Amino acid sequence: MREYADFVLREKPAVTCKHCQDRSDFMKTFNMRELLALALCGLLLAGPLADWQPVVAAAPQLELVQTVSHISAGDAHTCAITTAGHVQCWGNNEYGQLGNDTRKSSATPVEVQGLGDGVRAVATGYFHTCAITAEGGVKCWGSNSTGQLGNGGGIDRLTPVDVLGLSSGVNAIVMGGSIYDGQGHTCALLATGAVMCWGYNDFGQLGDGTTTDRNQPVVVSGLSSGIQAITASREHTCALTTA
Repeated sequence: MREYADFVLREKPAVTCKHCQDRSDFMKTFNMRELLALALCGLLLAGPLADWQPVVAAAPQLELVQTVSHISAGDAHTCAITTAGHVQCWGNNEYGQLGNDTRKSSATPVEVQGLGDGVRAVATGYFHTCAITAEGGVKCWGSNSTGQLGNGGGIDRLTPVDVLGLSSGVNAIVMGGSIYDGQGHTCALLATGAVMCWGYNDFGQLGDGTTTDRNQPVVVSGLSSGIQAITASREHTCALTTA
C-alpha cells in the first residue's frame, strides 16, 4: 500500500496529519511551528513534501444570537457588542477575560455577566477586557497582575468590576499589554478631554512621570484637558491633542 498523508488547517492554527501505512491509521496534531521544523529538517512522517497536499478549510461561521454593532479582538479572545447593547466574548479564557465567571475557554460567544444593557464600547487586551457602560463608566475583567483592571486590587476577576473613580464621563478606552505574566495597561479618554491610565508601568506607559504600576487610574501628566483621541500599544501610549 502506497504511503500518503494529508493535512487540514483548522481554526486554531494546528495541522492534523493522517498517515496510513499497512492498513494502520493514527492521528497526530502539530502546531504550525512544529510542522515548519519538521519540514526544514526533512523529517516529515510521510516522506517528501510532494506527498503533502494542503487543504484550506472554509472559514467557520460564528453564531451570535443578535446582530453586532462593534467588535474588538485581543491577543487570543474577541468580544462583540450586540445591537441590544450586550457584550459577548469568545476564545481564550485563562484569566477570565471572557467575563462569564469561569476560566473555561469557549469556541462560541458567551454572554459577559453584570454589564447590563446599552454598553457603548468594548476593548480587548492581551488578557483583560474593559467596557464603557450605558452610564459612561468603565468596568474591566480578566488578568489583574499589574493592576490593569483599575479596581484597586491585584486579583484576576472573572466578571466585570468597576474601575475606581470612573463611574461616568468616559468617552473611549484603549489598552496595551504583554504576553508575559498577564501584564497590561489601560487608558481612558474622559469627556473633559483628560486622559487617565492604570496598570503596568515599567516603561512609563501610564505617563504619570514614574515607572510604578498603578492599580487605579492616574492622570497622565500634562493631559488634563484638550485631548481628542488616544491609542495604546504593547508598552507605550499616545494621544492626539485638539491643538
